[in-house]
Amino acid sequence: MLFDALLLQNALNFLNKIIFESFVYKFADPLSMFF
Repeated sequence: MLFDALLLQNALNFLNKIIFESFVYKFADPLSMFF
């Protein structure tokens, strides 16, 4: 039970990281044209 919760937390962290990074890159690309 505890292991399942840990696995789920890991998966959520991984997804968050991917979503956040793609989000950042999406905005960093247009911004980089101005700098």
